[in-house]
Amino acid sequence: MNCPKCASSDIRRSSTSSWKDVLPSLRGRQAFRCRKCRHRFFALPSMHLTPNDPGRPSRKIQSDQFSKQRTRRRLFRWVVAVAVIVVVVSLFGAFLQYISVDHVPKGDAQDMAAPNE
Repeated sequence: MNCPKCASSDIRRSSTSSWKDVLPSLRGRQAFRCRKCRHRFFALPSMHLTPNDPGRPSRKIQSDQFSKQRTRRRLFRWVVAVAVIVVVVSLFGAFLQYISVDHVPKGDAQDMAAPNE
């Protein structure tokens, strides 16, 4: 895998830095950072890192245990996001229903029930 900015192959995994990283992670992309130009980008984890220094030991990006934990966390985040969207849409629908119904003030209802003399 190469950096899209400088084409260097000296890259590493980058940690999550903000809430903006949630959307790419839901799509299965992970954050990487170039060690040469410091450019941060997202790529699929199936693209393995290729170390350009033969003296540096190669590390496996993910193990099976971490992969399962990440999958569970991703699923949990997805379920929470869907639940939040459902609640917000439901509240918006209830609000629209409330404002679409004609509400008669109490004073006017009593005046209309009294006979005119």
